[in-house]
Parts: sequence; C-alpha cells; structure tokens
Amino acid sequence: MKLSIKKYISLFLMAVIFLMLFSCTSGTHFTLNTSKAITAFSLNRTNGTIIAQNISVTMPYGTDVTALTATFTTTGTSVRVGSTAQVSGVTPNN
Repeated sequence: MKLSIKKYISLFLMAVIFLMLFSCTSGTHFTLNTSKAITAFSLNRTNGTIIAQNISVTMPYGTDVTALTATFTTTGTSVRVGSTAQVSGVTPNN
C-alpha cells in the first residue's frame, strides 16, 4: 500500500499538532496535611487553585520547573515538603 507525499505530510502535521496540544502545559500538584490550611498559593508568581486538600498550579509553557519558589499563606505554624521546612517566597523546590 503506497501513501502519497501529501498523506505523509498530513500524517506528520497531525502528529506535530497532537504533540503540541498535549505537551504545552505543566501541572504541579501538592497534597496538604489536614491539620493545617494553606489559604493562598502561587509558584513563581503563577497563582494556584486550592480545592479541599489539593493545590493545582499550571505553569506557562517552557517554565524551568527545577527550582520553583512557592509563595503561600498558612494558618499553621510551619509548612514542610517531605522533611524540608518551607519559607514562603524563599525555599526553592523541584
């Protein structure tokens, strides 16, 4: 079965469009400890959405996600990611 050059180009363009549509955003999700509340959250000035115990942030395409700095407001006395204490606007994460 032979495919014409136009069909190859069409298939290639569809594959490129598919990849562009599904790889343009990078979402970061955090789960919160229920004994504390985070009432505001952003990563590198991109606001997050807080729903129940989940925070979601969709970073702009091309964002270097290896050293993000979170800015947050909490009702607790401290915030930790794993064993690392977090300071709002200071502590980098990846």
